[in-house]
Amino acid sequence: MSGQFISSFGQDSNGEIYFSDYGTDSKIYKIVDGQNTSSAVEVTGVGFWQEIDTNVINGPVLSIENSMDGTIYFGGSFNQVGSLEANNIVKWIPEIGWEALGTGVNGAVNALKLDVNGNLYVGGSFNEVNGISANNIAVWDGINWSNLGSGVEGPILALEINASGDLFAGGIFESVSGTEARNIGSWDGNQWSALIDLGTSQNGTNNEIRALHFDNSGILYVGGNFDEAGGKTANRIATWNNSQWGTLGEGTSGFVQAITSNESDIFLGGNFAVAGNQTVNRITRWDKGSLSFNLIENGLNNNVNALSHDGTFLYAAGSFDVALGISQNSVVNNIVRWSVDNGYEALGETIPVGIDTLINALKLTSTESSSDTLIVGGNFSRAGSVNTNNSAIWIPNQLGEEDESEIEQIDVYSDYYSDLVVVNGTLDLNSSFELFDLLGRFVLNEALDYQLTYNVINVSTLRTGVYVARVNSYGESYTKKIIIK
Repeated sequence: MSGQFISSFGQDSNGEIYFSDYGTDSKIYKIVDGQNTSSAVEVTGVGFWQEIDTNVINGPVLSIENSMDGTIYFGGSFNQVGSLEANNIVKWIPEIGWEALGTGVNGAVNALKLDVNGNLYVGGSFNEVNGISANNIAVWDGINWSNLGSGVEGPILALEINASGDLFAGGIFESVSGTEARNIGSWDGNQWSALIDLGTSQNGTNNEIRALHFDNSGILYVGGNFDEAGGKTANRIATWNNSQWGTLGEGTSGFVQAITSNESDIFLGGNFAVAGNQTVNRITRWDKGSLSFNLIENGLNNNVNALSHDGTFLYAAGSFDVALGISQNSVVNNIVRWSVDNGYEALGETIPVGIDTLINALKLTSTESSSDTLIVGGNFSRAGSVNTNNSAIWIPNQLGEEDESEIEQIDVYSDYYSDLVVVNGTLDLNSSFELFDLLGRFVLNEALDYQLTYNVINVSTLRTGVYVARVNSYGESYTKKIIIK
């Protein structure tokens, strides 16, 4: 393109940037930052995919939050879930199904965050919730909507809450409730404030903020598309310690879209090739001990939109096809998990793995009585081999794995016509039956009669859906997915 004139720029739904040149022979070009490769091996993965509900969300999901009681909140750009009217926000309760939050929001919901009292903060691009004025941010207390003062004068892209209960909002704006606040502000329950560096007297960042995350020491990590924070150089990643702005090394070469952490590392994802002067390809980890960026194998071949860590595994999702491993490149289809011991692993028990199009948000469940499951949202129509629109759930192997060799001659199935689950086979004296919902929570736990070849369990009180059944006998377990209708 040297010496040629550029006509115009554009961006697609995945965040990729394109431009065209002039003339009768003009072409469209794509700006690529990092490695893009389609040379990869089809692999099987771990766990299995399932639709959350037979009624589906009719537009893109942009944000997800979940509560300790198992309720999952979805925000995005939609107006209906099945036959339920739900304007850009909806919740799903395992025992009940979908419910609207009043009349909803009149614009896109980009970010959701629950506080310890169960208040749901909602950020996005809107000016009204449930008929009341609310500039780009509001709160739902479980019954009523409220605004947060006069709100924020621009779209909100990320929300986070500190240990004191203060809310932090990042996005694309210049002020909060009339106070100058470049792209980030905090709400203490009564008023908005800017994040002003005590040394430079400068606040916020010089361009948009896309991600916020508190680590276990209370440091706020801020990601986006800026190169200055609080009057200091900060290339796409910054830190805030409640009085001063800082950064991580020399930052990244492109925007940071997602941040998460564990005890020792800060994980970043986005659309960047380089972090700390080394090629990392859209995902990296910052070692808090050595104060340096590190490779996560050879990265991913396209954008990362969301990250989460469960203490063992890092989960990454976005618009990538391939995980660039050390020994091979693997087709993972927009979502993957990584650990030090296992490297990159695809999600899904059979080919095709992953999600067919685009993931914008993911959330690990954290209920009081569940194994970790993963909720994902985006703009897609398939998860693994399951047809499901814009939302799906992934269940890990320790709960969902089916292994018929564990106990010979045992079967479990649902009798659709009598509201019963049948356990068929020879059992020992201390046999038991366990049933889990899609969030990994115990639903039933009953002793089985070893003298009977057919044990029956009444499930008439349970909601229609997919469950995971487990029979424990002879010191082993047999696990199977079943559908209760």
